[in-house]
Amino acid sequence: MDSDKLNPDFILFMDKDIRLARHLEKLGYRLFNSSKTIELCDDKISTYQVLSDNNIKMPKTLFSPMMFKGTKENDNKFIDFIEKEFK
Repeated sequence: MDSDKLNPDFILFMDKDIRLARHLEKLGYRLFNSSKTIELCDDKISTYQVLSDNNIKMPKTLFSPMMFKGTKENDNKFIDFIEKEFK
């Protein structure tokens, strides 16, 4: 087997498996997309924060509380606030 095939210059990583990406990086492989990039892009708030920190223009964005069906949380006051903000 050709040893160059076992040691690529980089890996085009198109999966969202952050754990596998981190493992490959720890083994010394250079990934495109890196585990950090996958992590940032997979979380909308993290993406917003990085773009905002770099002065990249975006539509007006508001964060809302995470609410899950079947939980006791039923305070929907934030909906009224969001409606007022986007009018």
